[in-house]
Order: sequence, then structure tokens, then C-alpha cells
Amino acid sequence: KTIEDISPDLMGLQECTHDWMAILTDRFSSEYGIVGEGRDGTMTDTDQFNPILYRKDKFTLIESGTRWLSETPEVRYSKVPDSSYERIFTFAILEEKATGVRFVFISTHFDHQGGQADQASCMAAYIEQFRDLPMFMCGDYNGSGVEKIMDGYGYVSTEKIASEKVNPGNTFSGGSKIDFIFTNGKGVTVTHYEVKNDNDSSDHYPIVVKYKFTK
Repeated sequence: KTIEDISPDLMGLQECTHDWMAILTDRFSSEYGIVGEGRDGTMTDTDQFNPILYRKDKFTLIESGTRWLSETPEVRYSKVPDSSYERIFTFAILEEKATGVRFVFISTHFDHQGGQADQASCMAAYIEQFRDLPMFMCGDYNGSGVEKIMDGYGYVSTEKIASEKVNPGNTFSGGSKIDFIFTNGKGVTVTHYEVKNDNDSSDHYPIVVKYKFTK
């Protein structure tokens, strides 16, 4: 219902089990393309996805993949030593049909117990190859300190650069800001940032960002 109410062009979700992936596919695959892979290959509830959903009428998928937050990101089920679980990021290179602009959209979920700095470093190293494209990175980063870490790699929170901000506070119902949508700011203007903190669909509040590409 939350997805239907907001009706976003792009979505990055976290903690999707196989059951949730089946629900999302059944409900939205006529409108949205869906990409992503589970993190541990067990087909159990620990095998969570960070899927990306994109409107097929607005975007063409050029390339996509899932990589592991480790020093060997293309090795399935690898992780940094301090992480309690295998952690992943899913990426999609998309082309906006109306403008022909290509950009990168990423959905990730860092570990809740440790290794966030190492995971940020691993992801930043892999996506360096895409740095010339506009880029968005959304996810549950499990720590407010990640904002400073990502800033060091040249990725800024969309909250900081949005011309309009609505409810720019905590993103987790437990009382912290641990969810972010970062951008490299290349060819992108962020016009609106909003935390839907009146939403009870999850223990994390949806973040909605509006943007436009600039040439």
C-alpha cells in the first residue's frame, strides 16, 4: 500500500525475503522491472535481497548486478571480517527514456553489528568505475557515522542538498538516522527530501527524494 500510495519511479528496498520478493513480483512486475539477488543463497529468511524496482515505461535497463560488501565483491557470499552477515549492494545502470540520460541506482544494507567503514570502502572502490555517471545510493547504513564516511568518498546525503526538506529527522522508529540516499551530484539537482515518519509499514521510515537531471 505504501508503494502504491507513493508510486515512485525508482525504489531501493532492503530486508526483502523470498516471500517478499514473490509478493513484490506478483504485485508490481507489470509496471516495474525488478533486479537483485539474495545475500547468502540459502533460500531461507536470512537470504535477504536489496532489490531495485524501476518503472519500465520511464527507464531502460542497461546493466544490473548484485555485489558483496567485501574486498572481493564479485565472490558470492563473501564479507568483511567484522560483519555478522554477508552484506550486499544491488546496482542498476538505467537510461531515462525521455532524456537519454544514463545513471546508476544502488540499494544497499550495511551490517548492524560492525564493519560499516570497511563496507563503505569496498562499495566505493567498486562503484568508482561509474563515477562519471549521475548516481544515487539508497539504503539502511546502520549507523549515523556512515554519512561522514560516504562524504569522504565524494557522496553527499540528498538531505543536505535538497532545496525542500520535510521531516528531515530520524529514519528508524527506534530513534536514529541510519537510512540515507546519497548522490555524487553529477548532473543532478535534488528538489525535495522527505522522511515519511507517519508511516507504519516498517520499522524504518520511507525516504522520498525528488530530483531532476541537468545537463
